[in-house]
Amino acid sequence: MSQVKRSDALHVTRRFIRAYRRLTPPWQEHCDATVRLLLQDPSHRRLRLRPIEPAGFYEEARVAIGGKLILMPHGDTVYVLDVVTPVEAARYGRP
Repeated sequence: MSQVKRSDALHVTRRFIRAYRRLTPPWQEHCDATVRLLLQDPSHRRLRLRPIEPAGFYEEARVAIGGKLILMPHGDTVYVLDVVTPVEAARYGRP
């Protein structure tokens, strides 16, 4: 079960900014829409928000087909760490 709750405190990391800049404009638009939805309604089913196993420390949110936002909820703040492919998302699950 996701730990991400509705919050006005959403911070993006430098890693995310670098990854975002490498995306094509259509993918940047998908990312923007996902972040907006995350702020408005983190329980929305389109996000498919879930913990990354086995550690469960990080969570992923779906960015269209084939992309994931890597998130780290911490208290009332959600950190957007990275935007990756599903294969790359697995590295966040390693203990």
